[in-house]
Amino acid sequence: MLLALILLLLMPPSRGSAQDSFDNQALSLLQVLSPEERIGQLMLVTYYGDDIEEGSDIHRLVREYRVGGVVIVPENDNLNDLSPLADQLYAISTQLQATAGDRQQVPPSGIGQGATPAGPYVPLLIGLEYHQFGDRYVNPLIEVTGLPSSMAIGATWNPDLAQESGQVAGQTLADLGVNLLLGPSADVVEEPLPFASGDLGTHVFSGEPFWAGEMVSAFVSGVNLGSQSRVLVAPRHFPGHGAADRIATVELPTVRRSLDELTLVDLQPFFAVMEDGPDPTRTADAVVTGHIRYQGFQGANLRLATRPISLDPAALQQLSELPQVAAWRESGGLYISDQLGAGGVSRLYDPSGLDFRSRQISIEALQAGNDVLYLRNFGLRPRSDQTQEIIESIDFLVSRYEQDPTFQELVDAAVLRILVKKLELYGGSFELDNVLPPGDPPQQTNLSPQVPVSTAQQSLTLLSPDQGELIPAPQSGERIAIFTGMQSSQICSSCDSIPIVEVGVLQQSILTQYGPQGSDVVNLVDITSWSLEQIETYLNRVEPSTIDGPTPEPVPADIAIENADWIVMLMQSAADADIIKQFLADPPVESETRIVVMALGAPYYLDSTEISKLAAYYGLYSVSTPFIDMAARALFQSVAHDGAPPVSVPGIGYDVFQATSPDPEQVIEIYYSVDSPTDLSVTPTPSPEGASPTPDSALTPTPEISTIVCIGDTLSLATGPILDRNGNVVPDGTPVEFVVNYVSEGLRAPQVVETNQGVGQTSVLMDNLTGTIEITAVTGQATQSSRFQLNISEACGPIQAVPLPTETPTQVEPTPLPETPTVEPSPEPPADLPDVEASPPSVPSFVDFGDLFLSLFGLSGLAFAAFLLGLSLRGGGYGLLLALATVIIGLAGYNYYALELPYAAWWHARVPSSWDAAVITWTSGFLGFVLSQVSLLAWQRGQENGGGRWYLLQPRQPELLDESDQDGQREQGENP
Repeated sequence: MLLALILLLLMPPSRGSAQDSFDNQALSLLQVLSPEERIGQLMLVTYYGDDIEEGSDIHRLVREYRVGGVVIVPENDNLNDLSPLADQLYAISTQLQATAGDRQQVPPSGIGQGATPAGPYVPLLIGLEYHQFGDRYVNPLIEVTGLPSSMAIGATWNPDLAQESGQVAGQTLADLGVNLLLGPSADVVEEPLPFASGDLGTHVFSGEPFWAGEMVSAFVSGVNLGSQSRVLVAPRHFPGHGAADRIATVELPTVRRSLDELTLVDLQPFFAVMEDGPDPTRTADAVVTGHIRYQGFQGANLRLATRPISLDPAALQQLSELPQVAAWRESGGLYISDQLGAGGVSRLYDPSGLDFRSRQISIEALQAGNDVLYLRNFGLRPRSDQTQEIIESIDFLVSRYEQDPTFQELVDAAVLRILVKKLELYGGSFELDNVLPPGDPPQQTNLSPQVPVSTAQQSLTLLSPDQGELIPAPQSGERIAIFTGMQSSQICSSCDSIPIVEVGVLQQSILTQYGPQGSDVVNLVDITSWSLEQIETYLNRVEPSTIDGPTPEPVPADIAIENADWIVMLMQSAADADIIKQFLADPPVESETRIVVMALGAPYYLDSTEISKLAAYYGLYSVSTPFIDMAARALFQSVAHDGAPPVSVPGIGYDVFQATSPDPEQVIEIYYSVDSPTDLSVTPTPSPEGASPTPDSALTPTPEISTIVCIGDTLSLATGPILDRNGNVVPDGTPVEFVVNYVSEGLRAPQVVETNQGVGQTSVLMDNLTGTIEITAVTGQATQSSRFQLNISEACGPIQAVPLPTETPTQVEPTPLPETPTVEPSPEPPADLPDVEASPPSVPSFVDFGDLFLSLFGLSGLAFAAFLLGLSLRGGGYGLLLALATVIIGLAGYNYYALELPYAAWWHARVPSSWDAAVITWTSGFLGFVLSQVSLLAWQRGQENGGGRWYLLQPRQPELLDESDQDGQREQGENP
């Protein structure tokens, strides 16, 4: 009872009556579980083979050792090719749950005759991994649903599609009886490592932290919505694997990252699924802790590295104390370790590789802070000894639990978290009928085909060249040879390998759309299909010997290569890229042959030299039928290229951070409202038809807005949606500088804020300065904005907004928002911006090209006149000095004005805009002439008084020196 009271006090604050009920129910349930059942709840196990009947290893672990969860792994031969995958997954999940439902009839293993029966039924977690590092084995969820890769979703820059994909996944999993999804990857790949073992390929959503978080949280939301919150989602690999160059199954990776750097980049997607925002469906139930070491984690010692985070109590605790993580943990978030049988983990404890220390690994993973231990590949020879290693670990932990009160508290806290999550899954009812999925298993057909189709359309990317440089599409009569990578996957180790992309699938799509039954551009005899391996064979073939012998038969693939007008290569992986690189090193084709590469995997395997040899390079990022159809349409240039790479592609000079920075060609719109303590508020002006989008669609720009601006008022400012170079809104946190320019005083008051959903906003108190203010905004290289002027008075009363001159320079219009914006800006202003007035129409900056031309034209005339005057007075050197001074000071005046430095706005408001820049430039140039003339005369006088003379400043002397003077100067070595 004392322990129960302690645990109750340690529980997080109330999260509503339903949640309180689950907490109390979990605490009551915990009290009746035996030590064996409590330890069992911590175990998420795998098994080998497809036998789950009585007597099998997994049946024994579930029924006798009370394990809390099972993950179905194709690599372990849990599935076969004898029946549809959906049927198999449904059968496994329901039978394992039924086995767990019967186990309360059986005493825990190792308990004597007088032992009490097992406790109540606690449902199993039945899990699948969403993505794995290798593609040798099929991914059951992808195989059943046909969902696109994470990178394909990321290339759409549309979180709605990520959510729709998650909904398909969630609904399918719930219908199959699977209630745990280990994934998706929440890693951020800043710098791709194409040929390293740690390359995550298409398993990541983005290389930009904000967008990775948007996509992951949208996917998590979709899973929760599609499953009706009956599936736990655990993004991986906390706190971030994106910078690792290897994977833990081979060797533990070490990443040079401080905690501050992790917070800025790698942790951002995890924060996105941990925050307690207005949409609870976007919050993940758990995260998978990664086996990654971080060098310089503390920041003080760059040489000091952590242990793997999943096994390092100090480092994981420090991460857990971050505000975003701490709140999520307090609300019940779970830590699930990555697979504890990974080769890198095993060698950490025994570098010799001769011993597998299952007990030490298990207890240290728990002590590090993990709630659930994922026991996959758990043994030195897992196929033969994994079950025994799991049993020994459970027995060891039970013994430790019974002897160590501190360890008891650690285990009970973890079990309590797990029980609450399971109660949430099933609405507090652990009746077997409530746990098992209703109805029949879903089939592979009729599962929202629109999601992959929409993703394929919106993700298609023309990587190279630019759209305007594309050569014409294949014409009738031109021969096309298609070469496809031969990667394959298996359902089990003894099952037949299945090509991921069949040779001929692109050819069939082309013929369907552009062949005789389509637009009739391509004839059957003009298109052939081969594997990329046949290109490799062609390149490595030894030339036939000239020695006597029969002439070898020609190889059809060789003939296709040599006679093709178009060579199209489908690249799925780094292995495919190696063959393509070898081909492009010295293409064995005519110079007129066009070579096209379609990246069905990651797009960053080719370098810039190789890409320069291509007629076109496309990114598709996924391999299912909709993406193959899109490849055919891209080849024949009958589709728009709406996508953009979500990761950096060095070969085309594409940096994802630069691509997501503000577009310098846009004009930033500014909107404002006035909050007056006198309650003289502004009535919004109705928006005319066709008005530009604003923070509030009921308001619109107008050149004359009657408002009240006086000392003591607060001016609230907001930008319109700020777009990046891809046409999407910029990431949250992008800095925006509002510049409030007090024209009369010549003062500038900049305020820097960060964007939220693409919009920056701030407020300015009108304190003790009166007169005219002018407001602009700038962010990054986007320096053009609308601007407006307001008059401030001490006496409150209606004051007209002062529109600036209407002449506008030639400027690029702001990029319109996409039809389906990736992140919707707030449809109405925030609560602290209630009556947002749209600014007057966009007003140009102080100078444009016409001002520059007029200024330079006049300045050139002044400089020429100065030169002629100096030439006539003292010679060419003197004239050149006067001309240079005129030009330099004139340009300085122009730049001062163009940069809008203090008092420039005062001048701008008082001089006609067509002459303002020219007049100040000419005036500055004349001032430069005068100052130079005065300075040079003063210098001459000083030299004369000091006994020396400056030859360039002397007047020209027409008379010649007499012969004696010349002789004297020659003796002194002076020039005549």
